[in-house]
Amino acid sequence: MKKNQIASIPRRKAIERGAVALLLLLYVLLQAPTLPNAPWEGYDTWRQGDTYSVAVNYAQYSMHPLRPQFNYDGTADIVVQLELQLVPYLSALLFQLTGPTPLVPRVLGLVCFLGSAAFLYGILRRFVSFLPALGGLLVYLLLPICLLYSRAIMPESCALFFYCGGVYFLLRWFQDGHGPSLYCSALFTALGIMEKTPVLFVGLLVLAVFWWKLGKGCLKAKGFYGYGLLSLGLPLLYYTYASQVATISFVDGIATKHIFSTKILGLFTREGLAFFWRELPLFFGWGVLLAGAVGFALALYKRAHFLSVWALAFALEWATIVVVIQFGYYLIFMAPPLAALCALLFQSLFAQRRALGLACAALVVALTAYTGLPRWHQLTQVNQDIQAVGALIQATTQKGDVLAVAWADPVYINAADRHGFRVLLPEGGAPDPAADLQSRRDQGADYFVVIGAGIPQDDGRYQAYLDQHCPVAAENGLCTIYEMR
Repeated sequence: MKKNQIASIPRRKAIERGAVALLLLLYVLLQAPTLPNAPWEGYDTWRQGDTYSVAVNYAQYSMHPLRPQFNYDGTADIVVQLELQLVPYLSALLFQLTGPTPLVPRVLGLVCFLGSAAFLYGILRRFVSFLPALGGLLVYLLLPICLLYSRAIMPESCALFFYCGGVYFLLRWFQDGHGPSLYCSALFTALGIMEKTPVLFVGLLVLAVFWWKLGKGCLKAKGFYGYGLLSLGLPLLYYTYASQVATISFVDGIATKHIFSTKILGLFTREGLAFFWRELPLFFGWGVLLAGAVGFALALYKRAHFLSVWALAFALEWATIVVVIQFGYYLIFMAPPLAALCALLFQSLFAQRRALGLACAALVVALTAYTGLPRWHQLTQVNQDIQAVGALIQATTQKGDVLAVAWADPVYINAADRHGFRVLLPEGGAPDPAADLQSRRDQGADYFVVIGAGIPQDDGRYQAYLDQHCPVAAENGLCTIYEMR
């Protein structure tokens, strides 16, 4: 290599790093206007409100990191079995300086997502050249699902950070034999599983990598068992502890009600197929789905087995977990391998003809932005009705007052920043409204809140009993607050 070529290497690296940093900065500027938003936006108000309430409750009641608390269903010390609440806990620490504000967890979540993007770019550059990798990174940033959940007050962005970090360090060990990277990968994977249990599916890629690198010798390798002990042992200890101290078994409940049931064959049902047909274009866009499918075929043809097995691992998650639980945000762990497969397609076309590769990348990125940005803009609008109900409850009640809210979604309890109970009547209404209301009093409820025009499932008797026996403390057309004391 000539001296001028050697001298140009640092310059090319500086340009590349500058381009990546500029993309990430532009992404921050794009998301910045939405970061102060309250948790009750146009999507996942339940999950965002719950996660924010965990952060607030850490700051207000107990900073024990392994005892997260919800605002419902109870009066205090409602410890919930959840994934590791890292972002809410860090948010609570920062609340000591800023006071409770949604800006803090949104910024922390966005930082985590940017970290996942940096790890993904590091993975891409081990398979493709600079411009195709940049195209793959743009796809990842602009995916509709990433535009939404990169800044949502939810654990997905933090899980993506550890998950992508685990894959990056695994690839580094596989290709370079860098010993410390193996244990970095194991630690990152453990934290990823503790943040979101579906990250566990990356284990299929880990097993494949060990087999490719060591063959049958992996069964005798200390690193193989050390990786398993660290990546699986830590989550097992955490979830075991969480289930023992929790008053509400959230993670176990999802597993027993949805995943470990006959519904696991949902992929073969009309309902399951309809879910994917409806949700995949919304969360990924047809451009990326088609480019990713072609990229997967190229990965098989070019024997880029790392990328193909990575995608297959989370296709299995889709087929066994997502199809059952049918929450759109569970699709997000396919986003990194899908972006990598798009980059592989760009690289293949780029190698044949530079202009063709650039045109394909520009088209896929443009289609992704066209799909994602309008939906992102629509769904990141704060629900002003929820905001108004929360404000009225706060103005009417005192901190420490307990609510009984006739609504299944706890978002109104969270918006009020109060503890309380959800009143869920059976179909046809409560058999004895007087006894039911007294049971709410016995549980400590001070106020009964009716959302909208009436109580869901009520046959009219419950509402009539409230009107006759409980004075109205406040109302604003969106809710009526009855005094129960």
